[in-house]
Amino acid sequence: MNDAKNAHFKLNGTSSIVIILNLIAIMVMFTESMLIPALPTLQAEFNSTATWTAWILSIYLVVGTVSTPIFASSAIRTAKRSCSLLHGAVHR
Repeated sequence: MNDAKNAHFKLNGTSSIVIILNLIAIMVMFTESMLIPALPTLQAEFNSTATWTAWILSIYLVVGTVSTPIFASSAIRTAKRSCSLLHGAVHR
């Protein structure tokens, strides 16, 4: 019981990497959520219904979610710089 009170948490290399990756994921979530205020403008520009406009956000998020691991696994097998540039071009 005394050990639990005096326990100090030290960050090793793996823990700090996990924390950094989680912060990056949160930052990407906020960046991708910036599409939400643009949905009424997209609806007006393309004369679409609210249902189809709501699908734009869902499709955008699904494509980003699916393409990231695919590009990451291909980056491991091939040149990382070219895969990173290709992912940036496709996803953005």
